[in-house]
Amino acid sequence: MATRGIITLADDAVVDGLIALLNSLEDMLTPDLSVCVIPYSDEIEQVQRAIQNREHVQLYDDAGSIAAWESFAREVWEAHPEAMQLWEQRYGHRKLHRGALHRKFCCFDGPFEEFLFLDADIVILASVEPYLEKLGESDLVVYDDQFRGPTHVFRMDSPRLREIFTEAELTTKMFCTGLFASRRTVLDGAKRAKLLADLCAGDAEVLYPWAPDQTVLNYMVLRSGCSVYNFHLELDERQRSATCVTYPDFEALDGGLSDRGIKVPFLHYIGIPPAIFSRLNDGDNVTFPYRDLYLEYRYLHEPRPLLRGRPKPYFRPPGLAKRLWQRVRARIPQFR
Repeated sequence: MATRGIITLADDAVVDGLIALLNSLEDMLTPDLSVCVIPYSDEIEQVQRAIQNREHVQLYDDAGSIAAWESFAREVWEAHPEAMQLWEQRYGHRKLHRGALHRKFCCFDGPFEEFLFLDADIVILASVEPYLEKLGESDLVVYDDQFRGPTHVFRMDSPRLREIFTEAELTTKMFCTGLFASRRTVLDGAKRAKLLADLCAGDAEVLYPWAPDQTVLNYMVLRSGCSVYNFHLELDERQRSATCVTYPDFEALDGGLSDRGIKVPFLHYIGIPPAIFSRLNDGDNVTFPYRDLYLEYRYLHEPRPLLRGRPKPYFRPPGLAKRLWQRVRARIPQFR
């Protein structure tokens, strides 16, 4: 078993992001650091072609692990007091909302004793070694300010939430699951069984149904008493940077980005649908923040597509009718 490595989750729908991620990692990898891609679905033909000539990249093929985590997720959400009903009201079926995202938990069964998990819509702009090095003193290492947006992690109005977690945990330990470093042993079989029992005994009510993998992983980490090191909290304000594509004030810096003169360690294109990257790949002149940086890494080893037409933003503000409907939805409990 390899000692350290990087893990991501992808299928053909996000293959362009995956290629950009892998290309951005190339200069950052050390000889003993490999990449493992967990399949998000069975649609992985393009993924297989994208990695076939990359010796350091492998496809995760432990069907038993994938099935076990899918079963775990199903039991967790069936224990939730309203999630299945909410999803059925919105989608007309009782399937898990974005259920395949729970496959990322296979990283705790994966081929690396220590790993860094990365969403496939991230580009790496600096060495990944600091995340792995901090595992010598913490169970989980992250770099984000998700603790500022707790409503996308837990149901903050749940009476049970503050019975099982302290205020300090809720204000310092919550994290975004797009990037985190950890070890295989952090969530072993015995811990998972105990966590599932607690969730089925009532803890599931604290979970936020619309960010399923994020809420479940945060719950497991906090409930297990894991130590969390967050660079965003530990670094001085003059040393840390923003990392999300929603931040408007990055500046170009030597093939990367700068935030107030601080080198940005990675950029998470969170919130930009995979279809937008596909459209760009097909020559549609669709624009989004820091598009040139994405294009630089996506087409590091091949010509860029010839873009057609005038530039157009990927997101247009909704019209009046849609804005009115959004206000109505916001007042209906099942749509919140």
